Formats: sequence, C-alpha cells, structure tokens
Amino acid sequence: MKKLIMSIAISLILSLAFITQAAEKDFVVDQLIKQDTSTQFSTIQAAVTAANNFITQNNTNIVKINIDKGTYSPKNTIKVGNNIMLTGTIDPLTNKPETIISGSNNNERIFDLTGLCYVEDLTLENGSSDDAITGGGAAYMESNSDGQPTLMDCTITDCKSDNDGGGVFCKSGKIINCTISKCKSGNDGGGAYCTGKSIITGGTFYDNNTPIDDGNEGGGIYLGTNGMAYGGTSADPLIVRDNLSETGGGVFCKGTITGGVFSHNKTTKNNGQGGGIFLAGGTLNGFPSHPVLISYNSAEYGAGVYDAGGSIIGTYNSGMTPFVKTSLIWIIANHALHNNPTGGGGYGGGIYYSGEATITGALIMYNRAYKDGAGTATHNAYDNGVINCIMGYNIIDSTPHSESGNVEYFHTKPVVSNISKLLKSNIEKYLKEYIG
Repeated sequence: MKKLIMSIAISLILSLAFITQAAEKDFVVDQLIKQDTSTQFSTIQAAVTAANNFITQNNTNIVKINIDKGTYSPKNTIKVGNNIMLTGTIDPLTNKPETIISGSNNNERIFDLTGLCYVEDLTLENGSSDDAITGGGAAYMESNSDGQPTLMDCTITDCKSDNDGGGVFCKSGKIINCTISKCKSGNDGGGAYCTGKSIITGGTFYDNNTPIDDGNEGGGIYLGTNGMAYGGTSADPLIVRDNLSETGGGVFCKGTITGGVFSHNKTTKNNGQGGGIFLAGGTLNGFPSHPVLISYNSAEYGAGVYDAGGSIIGTYNSGMTPFVKTSLIWIIANHALHNNPTGGGGYGGGIYYSGEATITGALIMYNRAYKDGAGTATHNAYDNGVINCIMGYNIIDSTPHSESGNVEYFHTKPVVSNISKLLKSNIEKYLKEYIG
C-alpha cells in the first residue's frame, strides 16, 4: 500500500533552506493505518487541502508534504498554492525520483502551481492539457504577489498539450535542474513554454517536439521576452538535445540564454530556421562559469544559430593558447541542409543572421553548408554583424576540400580570420575531452 507522509512544520525560509521550529504535525495517507483518523487522507489533493487549512489556522510560513515512493494517479489537477512544499522520495543509488505521479493522459494536467510554492523530487508522467488559452501537460506555473512557484529536481516525461508547453507552461516561475523529455505541444514549446519572468536554471531537455508545418517554435524550450535560461559548467549544466521544431529546434529565444550545451537538435520543415537556437531579438551570452557549446544541429538556414536581430556575446583574446580554453561560445560541426529541391536552404552552417544582429567573440569551426556560408551567412545589407570571431575549417558541401565557407555569404567586410593548424590541433584535443 502506497503511503503519503505529510509532515507539517512552522518554518522560516531563506532561499531554499528551511529552518524547522518546535511545532510539528504529521499526516499519513494509508488505509491500513487507523491510529488517528484525523490525520489520514486518500489523495494528494486532500493532503494539500489539509495543509492549506493548517497554514490558515496556525499562520505558518511553509508547510512541507513528503510523498512516499510509489505511483499515484490523481483523477483531477492537483492545485498547489502559497507556502506549500511537495517533496518526493529519491533513490539513493540512482539519485532519481521514486515518487511517480501519472496523469493517465485524461486531458487534466497534473499540477497547477500558483504563488510561493515548491514541487521537487517527483516524476510527472502522462500529463495532458486541452486548455485552449495556456497549456502545460505536467504543470502550469504562475506567480502572485507572494512570490513565484518553483519546480526543482523533477523528471517530466511523456506529457502533451493541445496548446503551448507540452511539459510545462510557465507564465512566471522557476524551473531548476529538471529533466523534461518526450513531451509534445500543439503549438510552441514542446518541452517548456516560458513567458513572463520565467527562469530556467540547469536541467536537460531532450526528445521534445512541436507539430510540423504549423509555424511552431521551440522544440525543447520557448523562452519569452523576459525569460532567462542559465547553464553552468560543473554546477547546474543546461543540456538541450535531440529536439524538433519548425523554427528553433532546440530553443526559440526572445529572452536571454547564458551558457548551456545545444546539440543534435533540428528543424523539421523545408526552409526551417535555427536548428540549435533561433534568436528572435534575444541574447546568447557566454561567461567563464557559463560557456556555450552549439554542435551537431541541422536546419536549412542557420543550423547552429539563426540570429534574427539578436546578440551573440562571447569573448576574444588572441593572446591565449589554445583559444578554445578561453572562448566562451563554441559553434561546432553543425550542418545547413537543403531538403527542398524547388526552394532555398543550405545557408549558414554555423550561423545565419539577419537584421542588425551581432556576433562577437565566437569560435566557429567544422560547420557545413549545402550552398554558401558554412561558417556564417547573411543576405542582408547590414555587414557589421561578425566581430572578432575565430573561424576555420568550415566547408561547403559542393566543394569538400575548400574552406571558402569561412567568409560570410553576401558579406562585404570579412572580419574573421582562419586559424592555424596548431590551434586546430589544440581545439580538436579539447573537443574530445569536452564532448567525449
């Protein structure tokens, strides 16, 4: 018999650290336990309701609900509000959640999270939403005057939404170190749709997708204007891989990305744009603690990145050897394809840029393009987009032994330089260490 243990404590909150005071009350969900019927509940929602009552009666700050391992199948959406913290059980060997909440794909998302609340260490699966306005098969998140909801260290898989956000629709909140996979949206944001003041810190987004041929964006993540995503090196790495979308196979970004690995993503339509990332006026930053690697992505325009008036900001220091150890943005081994025999495509293996886009201090190597601009490409008159970048060994498919793809297509002021064979050797060595 599954157990749901809810321990309620008066707490003070400082970031995510909770200081438990003397008063404490336990609630247990298990039909076999008859010690105190007033502390028994048959559903998670009933436990949440009791916690809300306890908060009101005792004027507490944080109530913590510990959910025992097992699989739970709620019939309706679990609504979690201010000052509630739901925590699952972690397998000590695999470090993965043993508490599973299954939505059974009944057009009821698993969680509505509103205000200052926390959900952590859970697996959320088979959630679905038919909400025509929002979305989020596993969770809908929205802040209020008391604070933002937080989804942390959770695994979200096999969820879907008829609208945006196959896994999560985050109107405002924090998604920290979560794994979101095999989710599908009817519109934008196959894995997560983040708008408003949403923050993604670390985590893995893989094998998510949006529909083909419907103008959809962000296979892994849709990041709105005020949204932010962070990926560190050893702490809180952000990995976005193997996602599909018509535009922005990995990420469609209007906000700010700082750090992360974006690999093996692709667009799914003829003339698809931004295999790894589509920057819709957004910003891609590389910092020492938050470097960026964009590799093995594919699209017809901008296999690594399609920069539509956004900013790519890395670093450049020609005195450093090897450069790769101090470069903060690598755009490596992406491929601009040509899937439509009667149309365009095949431009910008590393980057395709338009509008007043800027690319500074990036390392652009080993990219390919079917037609032109294996390193970078543009068809616009604005010709000051690429500044102090290192570029080399990018190849046009039609001329496999040529490096003519290093310069921008239709670009009047080449501002990039080829790299030496010694530097190439150093980079290859470091790539093997970094990528494996």
